[in-house]
Amino acid sequence: MVTGNLTTPHIISWDNLSKGAIFVEYPAGKTAGGFLDMWQRPITDLGLTGPDQGKGGQYIIVGPDDDPAKYKKDGLHVFQSATNNVFIGLRLLEPAPGFKEQFKKALRISAVGGEPAQIKFLEGLDREWSGTAPRGLDYWKRLGEIVDEEPVREQDKVWMAMLAPLGIQKGNPSIPMRGRPRF
Repeated sequence: MVTGNLTTPHIISWDNLSKGAIFVEYPAGKTAGGFLDMWQRPITDLGLTGPDQGKGGQYIIVGPDDDPAKYKKDGLHVFQSATNNVFIGLRLLEPAPGFKEQFKKALRISAVGGEPAQIKFLEGLDREWSGTAPRGLDYWKRLGEIVDEEPVREQDKVWMAMLAPLGIQKGNPSIPMRGRPRF
């Protein structure tokens, strides 16, 4: 996390849209953040820089194969992600005592039409974390999972052709690199 610090609370989460759109009840207040797709491209901002402009709002984020038009209605911010995996990240900028707890209680995320699940906030963990990719065969297995989860864009086709000899193909559940290619 590039901008992490000890004074600004951050909330981060990931979700997968392959089983349907998500609904977010976003509380009012001084916050800044947004949704990013798997390639870290912005889907929409939240809070002060988002369409709710810090007043709070309701958002629906749909996946690449969904139709955002079926969710459109007044007062609802609907956005489409180009990928199934999405990142939600935000900062709480309001210094008032109690704002963090109030915000956490009011933030709701659920499947569209579903009941919001209790959000589990992990706080105060003193655990080492690494953003390094897995090593060895685990890297290729994870890449195979990602290829299978995400749509293949036009610009991805060359890469997909290079991965095919390694056994990494969309819809191929076999273990990548089973039987190494001969060079």
